[in-house]
Amino acid sequence: MSLKPPEAFATGATGASLTPEQFISDLQAASERALPGTYPSYTKVRVLAIHFSNSPAVFSMLEAQLLETLSEVYGFDAKSYEIDAKQANFNPLYDVLQDFRREGDKKGYLNIIIYSGHSRHDDKKNQLDLFGDIDGNNSPVGPMFNWYTALPLINPSNSRMLLIFDSCFSARASPHYDGPELLAAAGVENRASDEALTCFTTALINRLKRLNGCARSISEIHADLVKDLVQKKKDSYLVTTPVHLADLRYQHSAVLGRIGDPQPSEPNRAALSSEENSQLVLLRVHLKKLPAPSTTEWRKWITHDLPQSVKGIDIEIQSVHPTPDVVAVLTVPFLIWDNMDHRSEAYGFIGHVSGKNLLHETPGLTIRSANTDLGKKKEDQKPLTIR
Repeated sequence: MSLKPPEAFATGATGASLTPEQFISDLQAASERALPGTYPSYTKVRVLAIHFSNSPAVFSMLEAQLLETLSEVYGFDAKSYEIDAKQANFNPLYDVLQDFRREGDKKGYLNIIIYSGHSRHDDKKNQLDLFGDIDGNNSPVGPMFNWYTALPLINPSNSRMLLIFDSCFSARASPHYDGPELLAAAGVENRASDEALTCFTTALINRLKRLNGCARSISEIHADLVKDLVQKKKDSYLVTTPVHLADLRYQHSAVLGRIGDPQPSEPNRAALSSEENSQLVLLRVHLKKLPAPSTTEWRKWITHDLPQSVKGIDIEIQSVHPTPDVVAVLTVPFLIWDNMDHRSEAYGFIGHVSGKNLLHETPGLTIRSANTDLGKKKEDQKPLTIR
């Protein structure tokens, strides 16, 4: 982020602002995507893990441990495919991926593709290349497979597809929000750890074993991994923040739960409460002006005019400022931010925070201001909170 981004020098309205109703609709959609109202119970969950034959032994070892967990603890149908690194013929891999999608393209099926290995993003060609090993200069060893050429082959019509990638720059494995849901080891510009203790796959295995087959959405699992990293949990040695990319074609995130077990009928709202949640994101949102944009009207809108599903989310409006429209600064749970449509220019990311506005919690703190009206109404000094 820059102190003086190009948009700081734009004049007038941003051209991207939301009505309060649109804003609430976005929050509600993000909440339902993160925490399904009713967790789906899949008829079958199929897993295909792929790696190169020249990949370091630690990659294939951890892949085997992950498949064992998914098979024995969750009851998933899991198998592995090794890509021959001695030749650059990827037709067998295309056939395996296409067969995996075709055989599992049935209603009620969840299909998962896992990749463990190396990858790099070619900015000039805009492609994610997968390969087995690197030399002393960090250059690829063996043939490279352009993952983007496989995406059209794995897009199902009737079933659900999930990608889990443990490799560098792996957030690029699903380049569009209308592509498969993705749980990735690293961001679009970040390298992933290749050490057994600190890698993403180890952290995921530990998290799944702790859940012991209990149903959780991929969004929840991702938020838990990030929380473990931030709080430095004793069994989490992650050094790179994992990334989740939602599939906005669906109303909810994919769910991992033991096959045959009854699924929860209520979402895990505790994940969005202030008591359980210390992972917050500070955002700004451009809103269209209300007919009477007074503090009283804003407070009424926040406390009375919201749907019940959004009122249960720990959202706090920190401030509201006039512009050609209105800019609101707010904190939302990490889980909600993660599932919002990031393509909307009405929103802006400010930063990750671990708590609420300290100025609202410090008694006797005076902020000097040229506005002599400030401080006259005690209630106007409080944050606007959705409960």
